[in-house]
Amino acid sequence: MKVCTKCLEKKTLQDFSRKRVSKDGYETQCRSCINTHVRENWYPKNRDKRVEGCRKYKQNNKTKLLASRHNLPLSEVEEALKDSDGLCEICRKDTKLFLDHCHDSLKVRGLLCQNCNSALGFLGDSREVVLDLLSNIREYLDK
Repeated sequence: MKVCTKCLEKKTLQDFSRKRVSKDGYETQCRSCINTHVRENWYPKNRDKRVEGCRKYKQNNKTKLLASRHNLPLSEVEEALKDSDGLCEICRKDTKLFLDHCHDSLKVRGLLCQNCNSALGFLGDSREVVLDLLSNIREYLDK
């Protein structure tokens, strides 16, 4: 048990964040008090700096974020970015690209625009379904 220096309540050590440099290894204020301080005081004063920092990080770490978001190896994501030449691998349009991967094997297939990636997803990512539908689509468009 430990007493928070802010709210003066006696709480369990689980209510305090770890802090290596302190004598007991925990913060002096409980997580609740620290979160309230950050939310009400620190964040409003530093919002613009924080937003800009997040934007820069996202811009400078695109491959790392893609790999992390999809739980994929960084090397596969880097290879897909290098192979795509900045174009969708299906329609070859120069637009914002999304990482396409097999949900079963987690293997990266490449980078696609939103329309092509969504189309594959709606068709169940199945080669057989796409090929079967292709002839039906050709016949339909020829009407």
